[in-house]
Amino acid sequence: MKWYMIFCVIKNFLFDFQHWDIHFLEKLNIHHAPVWDASMNVVTYSAAYVSILILLICIFIAFRQKDAFLRIKAWFVISCLATASLFSWGIKNTIERPRPWHMYAFIEKKTSGGGWSFPSGHTTGAFAVAFSMSIAFRRKRWMMPVLLGWASVVGYSRMDLGVHYPSDVLGGILTAALAVGLNYVFFKKAFQRYRDSMWKYNIVKSDPPELQS
Repeated sequence: MKWYMIFCVIKNFLFDFQHWDIHFLEKLNIHHAPVWDASMNVVTYSAAYVSILILLICIFIAFRQKDAFLRIKAWFVISCLATASLFSWGIKNTIERPRPWHMYAFIEKKTSGGGWSFPSGHTTGAFAVAFSMSIAFRRKRWMMPVLLGWASVVGYSRMDLGVHYPSDVLGGILTAALAVGLNYVFFKKAFQRYRDSMWKYNIVKSDPPELQS
C-alpha cells in the first residue's frame, strides 16, 4: 500500500509537470512580430558561433601561449565545452524525447532544429561557455553577468522558437553545470599538483592563478 501511494504521488507529479511544461511553452511560443522572431533566431544561432569562436581561441592559447597559467585556463574551457557536448549527446540519445512540434500541433517551429529534445544542446553549450569562462577568468567581474545573461537569452530563444520545452532548457543548464563542475574539481587538483611541482624546483615566483580558490 505504501509503495502504491508513492507511485501515485510520483505519477501525479510527473503529469502535472508535463502539463506545466507544455502550457508554459505554448505561452512563450505565441505568434510574434517577424522582427522579434528574426532577433530570436540571431540569438539562438549565436550559441554555436560564440562557442566555436571561444573554442578556437582557447585551442590557439593552449598550444601557443607561453604563460602556463593561461594555458591551464584554456584547457579548462576546452575540456568543459567538450564534456558538456558529450553529456548532452549521451543524454539525448538515452532519453530520446521527441521535439515539441512533433507532439503538439499548436506549437509553431520557427527555426531549425532536429534530433531529440532533452536536453537543449544550444542551452548546454551556451551555459558551458558562461560557467567555464566565469570560473577561469573570475577576476574580470563583468564577464559573469554578461555571459550568463547571454546564455539565459539563448535558452529563452529555444522555447520562444518552439524547438524545446522549458524542461529541456533547464536540463541544458544542469548538464552544463555538471560538466563544468566536474572539470573544475579535476583541474583544481591538477593545478595544485602542477604548482607544488613548480615550487619544488623553485620556478614559480608569482601568486597562484585564478583556478585556485
